[in-house]
Amino acid sequence: MPLDDSEDPASGDVADYNRSESDSKHRSQRFLASNQYILILQNLEGGAEHVALTESWLRGEIDIPEIAEKWTEGPVVRLDILAPEVVKAGDDLSIRVILTNNKTGHDFPTGPLDMIESWIEVKVSDALGQTVYHVGGLSEDGTVATSPVIFKADGFDRKSGLIDRHNLWDMVGASYKRSLYPGVTDAVEIQFRCPSMARPRLSDSEAAAERSRDFAIPVGEDHGLLTISAALNYRKANPEFLDRVYGVDNNLRSPVTIMSSATAQIRVEPDAAE
Repeated sequence: MPLDDSEDPASGDVADYNRSESDSKHRSQRFLASNQYILILQNLEGGAEHVALTESWLRGEIDIPEIAEKWTEGPVVRLDILAPEVVKAGDDLSIRVILTNNKTGHDFPTGPLDMIESWIEVKVSDALGQTVYHVGGLSEDGTVATSPVIFKADGFDRKSGLIDRHNLWDMVGASYKRSLYPGVTDAVEIQFRCPSMARPRLSDSEAAAERSRDFAIPVGEDHGLLTISAALNYRKANPEFLDRVYGVDNNLRSPVTIMSSATAQIRVEPDAAE
């Protein structure tokens, strides 16, 4: 509840050591948290503004002056990429995405993990912007496609049935649960093969003997370049839950907020054969 400017007669607070009787401020009643879809769904007055503030809060962009000296800076969940500076074309490549629960003060994510989804998306592109590797994107139906890490929980009841209607009173355990404790760092390793590099145009006779390639990296004078982009995505309700509550035909989807992102570049050198 941050302080906002106010002309209300009840503004000011002598009992708060951060304030005075005549500071012309009051506590905001917005209660920003992590729900960035229900206000839009219900078409509430001021909903768009509240959602924008909620997304800023999720990204860690809103400061609280009263605790500035006690609270860390930066995103709520910090994201870093560890990758080699150089790789040879055609070699297997391993990168690590590092996540740190920077300033939630509790697990990330917290709350109803049977509904909430947060996941890592990783995209690798060449110097021309063409995607050569991609995990964690969204399928046509809005579900997450093969993310290396999903923060959520799959609870089950006494009959081993999935807790899929937010019926938490039936839950006795979880077959899967992943979250980040406060201040804790987690890591995910991603492996893929670096594509071969583009070659000069071949003659017809050379082309007949040349093996086909799935993809080729465009090269400059002596090397190509791969750009790795990683993002931590978050949404308050997953598609499966919304389909059960509102019906598949309504195709209702919770917006996705990018909470944190990072990039890295890798220089690609030709292998000996090339």
